[in-house]
Order: sequence, then C-alpha cells, then structure tokens
Amino acid sequence: MIFGTVDISATFDRLLKIYRTMKEELYRKYHRYNIQTAGHFSHWSKSGGMVYLRFYILDPPEDPEEAIKLHDEVFETAIKITAKLGGIINDHHGIGLKLGRFMKLQYGEAGMGALRRIKQALDPNWIMNPGKLGL
Repeated sequence: MIFGTVDISATFDRLLKIYRTMKEELYRKYHRYNIQTAGHFSHWSKSGGMVYLRFYILDPPEDPEEAIKLHDEVFETAIKITAKLGGIINDHHGIGLKLGRFMKLQYGEAGMGALRRIKQALDPNWIMNPGKLGL
C-alpha cells in the first residue's frame, strides 16, 4: 500500500470545492490502482480552514521506483488542483524541501523574486536552510 497526505488551506468559499475536485480527479486518474481518499477538515479561522486529504493506493505497482513515482504524481496532481482553485499549499512541518518545488506555482515569479531578495539580504552566503522554500 502507498499512502500520503496533502495538506492545504483555503477560504470558506473555496475549501469544499478544492477537496471535492481533488477527490474526483484522483479517482478519475488513478482508479486502476484502487485509490481511496479520506478528508479531515480542521484549523478553522474567520476566513477559512484546512483540509488534509489522505490518499491510499491499495494496488500499487510492485516495482518500488514505479511506486514512488506514482506517489509523487498523485501528490503533484492534488497540489496543482489546489493552486488552480485558489488554495494554499501547506504542510504541518513547513514548506521545506517537500513542497519547495511548488512555490513558484503558488507565488509566481514575482513572489519567488521577493523571496530570493529577502534570502539574499538575510543570508548573503546562502548557507542557512539550503534548498528550502524552493530557493
């Protein structure tokens, strides 16, 4: 079995649509692997909340490399849906290395440029947290 969690946040008007779209698209693309999903909504605020979409692939490829590739593809599919529908990618443990590759998708070139300028000002030798935040 392969499993993972996609952690996102959004405003109330977007949260349920993002969740439902992720579920529908994952089932559509990966039903041949017997994918199952479950959602956990939490961390409510005045403007929105978070959803943890758990996915379980019950019939994964036997080849470990193919299984890892499938996991990453499922994860990326859900992240792209989140960005397209106006959600924010998130992770309990920060963006870090796992989600850094999606920062440009989330914030665009202008946002990444701002992050690079801040990083350069605070860490001119680029030695703190190398590779984090997609930098």
